[in-house]
Formats: sequence, structure tokens, C-alpha cells
Amino acid sequence: MYCLKRIILAGLFIVPVLFGQSAWAGLIFLPESSHYQGTAYKGVSGDRVRVDFAVYDTLGGNEFADAGFAAPSDGQFTYVYQVFNEVADNTFSIDIFRIFEIESGAVSEVDQISSEDDQAGGTATDAEYFNPSFTDGIWEFEEGALIQGEHSWFLIISSDRDFVAGDFSINNSDSGVPVPSLPEPATMILLGVGGVILMAGRKGSVGMSR
Repeated sequence: MYCLKRIILAGLFIVPVLFGQSAWAGLIFLPESSHYQGTAYKGVSGDRVRVDFAVYDTLGGNEFADAGFAAPSDGQFTYVYQVFNEVADNTFSIDIFRIFEIESGAVSEVDQISSEDDQAGGTATDAEYFNPSFTDGIWEFEEGALIQGEHSWFLIISSDRDFVAGDFSINNSDSGVPVPSLPEPATMILLGVGGVILMAGRKGSVGMSR
């Protein structure tokens, strides 16, 4: 009976955590795209950073403009990224977000990159620019601004190329962290709950056998 009470108490604590995590992770501020949209993750110090992204076609289904947001130039395709700091370490802040290995020739002008207020309490950038070869798009945040539980403004590139190739990295101070993806935190919590219940069941069985 005591073990059962412990499991119930654990459940009362963990269920709100699961719902809170799911609700936070489920927040998507990017306008839904009829062209292309998705989410990616980067591992950071045993945890992860989430990046939502979407591509909008200005000649068909331009939902980004329809929602009242502006592209940085007149390119047919608008690439938009949004960074979410889901890292458990509350001392970790994201200082730089970088799209790299952009297809050669996909962008060629400095005004093809920008950021815009997401109208949802996002963190603004300090600067946005390309490297000299226009193969990296770089957005800088004030040091210590994009901390745990915060998300960025919309980070935008315009191009006439569809599906510009590239990867991304997250930088804390001057160190990038292109690390493999990690399991869902909610999944790890559920596995932990299962382990607690199994251990409690085993202890109960031993007690009853005595």
C-alpha cells in the first residue's frame, strides 16, 4: 500500500511535467506552409535545441506574407527559421545561429537575410549577415539573451532557389555544437516512470513473499 501511494505521488508530479513539456514543445509560431515545413534538433550538453523551419513560395501559397510578415528581398522563396532553447541547463544561452553549406549562387546580396519580430515574445537578434562567399547565413543574439525557455524571432533568408541546401549549428560564445539528435525528453521521463513502477513492484513482491 505504501509503494502504491509512492507511485501515485510520483504520477501526480510527473504528469504535469509531461503536459508542461508537451505544451511548450508543441508551440509553433511559424505560419503553416503549403510548400515545406518541419522541425530539427541539435544535441547540446546532454540536452537539445529545437529549430522550426518553413519555406514559403511567393508565387503560390505565400502564407508568411499573408500573416503580415515581410521577406528581406524579392526572392521567390522565403526560408524562415525559429530557434527554441530547450536545454535543461539554465546557464546555457544561444549566442549564434548559423545556416551553413548553402548552395553556391542561391544567395548573392547582403539584403537577402533578415530577422523579424514573431509577435510571440521572441528574442531579437543583434545582427544578421552572410559570410563573404554567401554560403553561410549568420544571426547573432546578445550574449545571454536566448536562455532556457526562450525562443528567437523569425530568422529569414530570401532566394530564387527552391530548397536551398544547408545544415545549421548552434554556438554558445565561440564554440559550435553540431552534435547528433537526442531522444524526446518526454520519452525519457516515461521510461523513468516505468522503471520506478517496476522497481516498486519487485520490492512489493519480495515483501509479500516474506
